Amino acid sequence: MGKSKLGDPVAMARRLADAGQYLEALPIFRRALAKKPRDPDLLWATGYCEVTLGQMVPGKAKLLAAIRADPNDARFHNALGLAYRREGRADLAKQSLREGIRVNPRSQPSYSGLAEMLFLEDDYEEAERVLEQALANGVEGTHIWICMSQVRRHQKRYDEGIELLKRALEERNRPTLRVGILFRLADMLDRAGRYDEAFEAYTRANKEVDVRFVGGQHRRATDRCIAAWTPEVVAKLPRATQQMNGPVFICGMPRSGTSLVEQILACHPDVAPGGELSIIPDAVAEITKKGFDAFPPLLEDPSKITPASLNGVAATAAGRYREVHDKAKLITDKLPSNVLYLGLIYAMFPDARVIHVRRDERDTCMSCFTKHFSTSLSWSCDLRDAASYCIDCRRMFEHWRRILPMPIYEIQYEELVGDLEGKSREMLEAIGLPWNDACLRFWESERVVFTASNEQVRQPIYKSSLNRWRRYEKHLGPLIEGLAAGGITFDD
Repeated sequence: MGKSKLGDPVAMARRLADAGQYLEALPIFRRALAKKPRDPDLLWATGYCEVTLGQMVPGKAKLLAAIRADPNDARFHNALGLAYRREGRADLAKQSLREGIRVNPRSQPSYSGLAEMLFLEDDYEEAERVLEQALANGVEGTHIWICMSQVRRHQKRYDEGIELLKRALEERNRPTLRVGILFRLADMLDRAGRYDEAFEAYTRANKEVDVRFVGGQHRRATDRCIAAWTPEVVAKLPRATQQMNGPVFICGMPRSGTSLVEQILACHPDVAPGGELSIIPDAVAEITKKGFDAFPPLLEDPSKITPASLNGVAATAAGRYREVHDKAKLITDKLPSNVLYLGLIYAMFPDARVIHVRRDERDTCMSCFTKHFSTSLSWSCDLRDAASYCIDCRRMFEHWRRILPMPIYEIQYEELVGDLEGKSREMLEAIGLPWNDACLRFWESERVVFTASNEQVRQPIYKSSLNRWRRYEKHLGPLIEGLAAGGITFDD
C-alpha cells in the first residue's frame, strides 16, 4: 500500500496488505479505525482492503469519507477509482483518477490507473498521451513501464514490451506488483510465440501468489452440499415473496465464455448487463454468518434458509440488482461462481433464468492459469488445483440440474463460436426474449467489460481461442491427469 502515516499498531497490517493478504490485514485495520473513526489514512486502508475483497458498499463509503477528510491525497482518489472500476462505472473511475493527477501531478498510480481504464475502452492513443504526460512531468517507474508495455503490445512491438517489463522486474516492488508484472511478461511472450518461456513465466507468477487453495477442503464442502441438498429439501424450501423478473444468471467456470454470452445478451434492448456482481455470495455470507473469510462461502446447510432470512437477503439482492438498471426487462449477473449457489438462487428468485456455459476444460483451466485473478480464485495458481475446482463445479452443477425444478439453458462455448446466430437465437428464446439483430454485432457495443475477457468481447467472433491449450500441451500433464481423476477425459 506504499508509504503511509499509519502508526506502529497497524504496521503489520500494512505489510500484509502489501503482500496481498487483505483478508488478514482487514480486521487489524478495522480495529484501529474503531479507535480513530475519522483518521483518513485508516479510512483509506480499511476501505481499500474492503474494495479489493469485493465488499464494495462499506469500502466505498470509507474511501469517500477519507476524501472528505483530506481531498488532496491522490491515494484516496486512486482507491475510489478502483472501486468505481470494479462496479463497472468507467466514467466515474476515470474522473477519480484524473482528480488524483490534479491534486498530485507526480502520482504514478494515478497515471497508470487512468491508462489502464483507457485500455479497457480500447483507447490506446489517449492512454499513450496520458503516459507521455507522466514522463513529461518527470514521473516514471514500474507502473509507467508496465502501462507503456501494454501500448507496445497493442502496437505488436512485442520485443520492446518484453524489455519494458523486464526493466520493471528489476525494481524493488511489493510482492503483489511483482506477480502482476510476471503475468504481463508471460502474456507478452505468448503473443510473441515464445510459448516455453511464457509457460515458465506463468509458473513463476503463480508460485509467487501468496495464497494457496486447499482442494480437499473444498471437495469435502462440495460433498456436504450435495448430501444436504436433496429433492425433499428443495420441495420444502421457502420461496421469497419479492417479485422480480429474472435476473439472468450466467455461470460456469471463469474463462469458459461467460463474458461473451453476457456481451451478446447486453446488445439486446431489453437486457441490462450487470457484470460480475457479488450479490449472491453476499447473501450466502449473510445466511451462513461465515463472512468473506470462507470465500466461496458454500451453503452447506439449507436449514439455515428460513422465510425471514430468505426474504431479507432476497429484498436486499433485488434492490442491488435494480441499481444496475431500474427499468430493464432483464438484468444479467455473470459471476461464474454462482454455479455453486443455484439452490439459493432458486429460493430467492422464483423467476430466475440460468445460462450455464461450458468450454473444453483444458482450455478453461489453462486460461485461468494464465490470468492474474484475485486471491479468492487461488485454485487457478496450480494446474492440479484448477482441475480439482473444475471437477467440483461440474459435480455441483450436475446435482443442481438433477434436483432443481428451474429452467437452465446449457451452452458449449465451442458451439457458440461455430454457430453464433443459431446459438444466440436459442439463448434469447430460453430467457423469453425475441430476436434482435444487434446481438450479432456484440463487439460494436460501447459497454466497457471489466473482466479478463475485455479484449475478446471487443472483437468479432474468432476461433483462435479454440484449442489454445495445445500451445502448452507438453506442460499440461498435471492438469489432464487431475481432470481424468475426476472423470473428465477427452477423445483427442
